[in-house]
Amino acid sequence: MSRIRRLLSPAPLAAALSLALQAPALSAQPPDETALDTIVLPEQPTPTPAPLAEPKPQKPVALPDVVVTGEKLGRAAAQTASSVSVTSGQSLEDHGDESVQDLMRRIGNATATDQGRFSIRGISNTGPDGMQLNTPVATVYIDGVPLDRLGLQSGLTDTYDIEQIEVLRGPQSTSQGRNALAGAVVVRSREPEFQWDANARARIGDQGARQYSFAGGGPLTDTLAFRLVYDDNDQQGSVTNITRGEDDWAHSDNRMLRARLLWKPEALDRLSVLAGITDVRTRNGMREVGFVPDSLYQQYREKRVATADEPGFMDVDASIASLELRYALSERFSLTATTAFLDSDNHTHRDADYSAAAVATGDAISSGSTLTQELRLNVKDWQGWTGVVGVFVGRFDNRYYSRNTGTRILLSDVLGLPFNTGYVDIDYNGRADRDNDNLALFTEFDYAWTERLTGTLGLRYDRESSWARAPFEITRADYRLIPAMPPLDVRLLVEQAGIFPGNDGTPAEGDYDALLPKLGLRYALRSWLTAFATYTEAYRAGGAEVLTSTGQITTYDPEYTRNYEIGLRGEWPEQKLTMALNLFRIDWRDQQVMVRTASNNDSYTANAGRSRLHGGELELHWQPLRAWQLGLSLGASQSEYLEFIDQNLGDFAGNRFTRSPRYSGALSSSWRSPSGLFASAVLNRTASQYSEVDNSADSLNAAYTLLDARLGYESDHWSLVAYGRNLLDEFYTTDRFAMPADAGRSEAGIARSYGDGRRYGLQVELRF
Repeated sequence: MSRIRRLLSPAPLAAALSLALQAPALSAQPPDETALDTIVLPEQPTPTPAPLAEPKPQKPVALPDVVVTGEKLGRAAAQTASSVSVTSGQSLEDHGDESVQDLMRRIGNATATDQGRFSIRGISNTGPDGMQLNTPVATVYIDGVPLDRLGLQSGLTDTYDIEQIEVLRGPQSTSQGRNALAGAVVVRSREPEFQWDANARARIGDQGARQYSFAGGGPLTDTLAFRLVYDDNDQQGSVTNITRGEDDWAHSDNRMLRARLLWKPEALDRLSVLAGITDVRTRNGMREVGFVPDSLYQQYREKRVATADEPGFMDVDASIASLELRYALSERFSLTATTAFLDSDNHTHRDADYSAAAVATGDAISSGSTLTQELRLNVKDWQGWTGVVGVFVGRFDNRYYSRNTGTRILLSDVLGLPFNTGYVDIDYNGRADRDNDNLALFTEFDYAWTERLTGTLGLRYDRESSWARAPFEITRADYRLIPAMPPLDVRLLVEQAGIFPGNDGTPAEGDYDALLPKLGLRYALRSWLTAFATYTEAYRAGGAEVLTSTGQITTYDPEYTRNYEIGLRGEWPEQKLTMALNLFRIDWRDQQVMVRTASNNDSYTANAGRSRLHGGELELHWQPLRAWQLGLSLGASQSEYLEFIDQNLGDFAGNRFTRSPRYSGALSSSWRSPSGLFASAVLNRTASQYSEVDNSADSLNAAYTLLDARLGYESDHWSLVAYGRNLLDEFYTTDRFAMPADAGRSEAGIARSYGDGRRYGLQVELRF
């Protein structure tokens, strides 16, 4: 983000002060400021008191310009038609947001979980049916690097030493293209500067919370500057495993190291080179699911508990690297080249049946690799045109390996018998590998037809190729009529029955392309009020996949949305008030949904759905007093399947999307006294939402209200803060679904993912 520095010379100020002291009398009219050296002395020998000069009319206090970088045009927020919430690093600190997920909870029409999932306008980043596909519909970008599923579950989303975060609601297909059908989150960390600074932070709290962090840097030479960031952030979580007697079942341990270099060579004063690398190590407990059997449900109805007998963990190691070259061809034209790389690895060990039964365990080892290159030409205010032209190429690779032991099924299910004939213990290994290559050409321009009317035209050509394979094999299938009997190998029987037939990993391939237009009009109704209307088309590429259990190759077509949006932007500098209002409608066709196979032990993607969404967002920011700021962010979204038939589960027409609350919003307040005292508070409310596409009562997560607050004191070089999160100690779940009794789980129950309980602590920070 560009910084404007104004140099004020003391000479004119001193001259003006000298003249004011020397002049014996002044006219009631203001003097000519362009001729300070011309002084007319009065004829009276004795000076007389001069009448008071009439005060000059003061210019309105200009609100600071907020530049939106996610659209890649560098528009001011007041001129951006997209529904975007822009949060500065100072605001993140004022409200104590520790991660991107924390921030999204105080943004209307955006929700997030601690497990790395989030929703924008009622559309989950994993797709409207909530199933995890390899190509999400909304993506988080850190310094230009798109995060994959593993990156979202790591410490890469922590907000320590972040410059700005933009949450863009609605399709960003022209600028972001791949995986931006629902929106995007764009994060920029602080860049190096040519002046020294340092910041150290220590935090302690309940639930074993602790944080030790450092950020600082400065010039290495006249042309080279650096910034180094280290963050160590741990807590034990608020979930207790009542079977194992462990109160840190949902712990999180994150280590992050970031280094950035900025080079501005003297020989090429229009060139700047920004390079960065971030490495994180995340060690999490089982934050995903806590299973409670029906017999214990009333006792633990509003308690965060798990019953798994097997220890569980989720370890993620991820690294991102970026290289950004910016060259100003002139005042109007500039070139930017961005290279981005992501490498992620995960090892998860879990209790496969989630219950206290000592039966099944599972291990999953996965990795992801992303390499992208973008080159774009920006044009600013050239004969009425402002815009961008660019090309993007990317390679996205994912590897997944799973090993499950002790999965228990009934032999009667294998043979199709109506009575119990004992059970079969099965061990199996599976893989799921996928590669995607993406090429895109894109452009978007604003043209000022008149002083008040501006038109927008955007276009993106997107082409994607995919390759996938999913080999699968059974390594053990032991049959027992009773637990004490010797095992009998029935692998061949299980495979021939089609329950777990296995496959040799025959690959599937597909090629897809789309042309995506964007049209818009912006009209200045007044100098302080702007109206706009836009039409945008977005898509997610089709693909080919292999059913893990059968080896069957299936293909699915691209899905498309047509997005209609109108809104208002207002700025009242005298009142220090800004307003943003967006109303939208989205028509979804050829929708990609996950459907289950006839055997009910696998799922695949099909174009079985059509849906519609409509709603809106309202954001207000007001500074009623110099020391006091207020923010209001509200969102409403009504999602509905118009067509969606699952061959096994039924007709879901009329149902809502998963993780799609009908409203969400937050009221925030921050106060900063000249004496050094400061305080902030955020009140968030999120409506109920379903975790399953059948919208069953067992999958309904109730509405919840969260209150966070901070109180502290700061000086130029240090600060002390007391903080509280979820001060009302609201019990809430972010995922919830029923799990039936089977051969491995003796009792049915409810599996839940929990939001954190009440947390509080102290934080001290030193600045140099």
